[in-house]
Amino acid sequence: MYQTQKEYEYQLDKTSRKVVCPHCGRKTFVLYLDKDGRALDDSVGRCDRKDNCNWHYTPRQYFEDRSPVNGCRRKHYGQEPMKRSVPKPPDFIDGEIFSKTLRGYDGNSLLIYLHSVFDGLIGAREVDRVAMEYAVGTSRRFGGSPVFWQVDENGRIRSGKIMGYDSVTGKRVKEPRPQLAWVHSLLKDNYPGFRLQQCFFGSHRLYGDNNRKSTIWLFESEKAALIVSMALVWGNAEGMFIPVACGGCEGFNPTADKKQDPYEGIRLLRGRKIVLFPDEGKFDDWQRRAVALRGFSSEVYMATVMERSIHPFRVDCDIGKGDALDDLILRYFAEGKDVASLLMESYGYQGKYKIV
Repeated sequence: MYQTQKEYEYQLDKTSRKVVCPHCGRKTFVLYLDKDGRALDDSVGRCDRKDNCNWHYTPRQYFEDRSPVNGCRRKHYGQEPMKRSVPKPPDFIDGEIFSKTLRGYDGNSLLIYLHSVFDGLIGAREVDRVAMEYAVGTSRRFGGSPVFWQVDENGRIRSGKIMGYDSVTGKRVKEPRPQLAWVHSLLKDNYPGFRLQQCFFGSHRLYGDNNRKSTIWLFESEKAALIVSMALVWGNAEGMFIPVACGGCEGFNPTADKKQDPYEGIRLLRGRKIVLFPDEGKFDDWQRRAVALRGFSSEVYMATVMERSIHPFRVDCDIGKGDALDDLILRYFAEGKDVASLLMESYGYQGKYKIV
């Protein structure tokens, strides 16, 4: 047997990030990534549950399965993945625990930063209101950090992601290691065997929109969704678009199984008009995935704002590696530039970048 150079380009993710295992259904699956940190496929990786699952599907197997020489897709090596049964409902966090965190914004590292930027633009009360509407809590963890609660469109609390931020720069604290924790993990004595199934951050803001009139702007990070929402308040455009976040590049992956699972976060996009806002460098990756939304969402557009070579409008600031729209908004505000035009031109609607 042999390996091609293409297969050597992929290595198991060396960070602590894990996704749901396609074999056992637990969030213990480590993906194979290329040198730019992009996953080959959400099925290609290894489960960390060595004693209970140990599912391992390599890039070599992936490429061989899809080789025209094989005629048809071959079976995976090793164990056969379990047949999909009726989806199991996720566990939920008690509302009292959730509500107790919706305060203390004066000691919340991210909110301290957002107040320093937006108080003079929309006012302190509006900053707190937007944070409250997005169900941002405050945790004592990491010296006072935001809790990005994941509340689904039915008002059920999936869990809360706690992330450390620098209150001066607004940047994630990643040294000496990323500051990240989950509420259900910290309360594991109260929630033994908790089954986490994530939804998009901000999903609950679509509650009651039965006519599906609101356009969803989908971002990678929770911070991006917050900042863009505050900028829309500043521009008197609140309600025209609903920014939500998938919590990272791999959070947007509309596979056939996920679209059929009634508990999956991707279900929020069903029958809706969507604009996808991948971070800089992720455009091609998201565009490939977005094809799976055909026949699922009513309209899907790719925002081109982070890609100078294809964006139809001029972006009047630097664009760094991995930046997102919120980074440009902050630079525009700091430099006194036309934020309104940046917002309205960010999606760059063109037939070429309309998926559906």
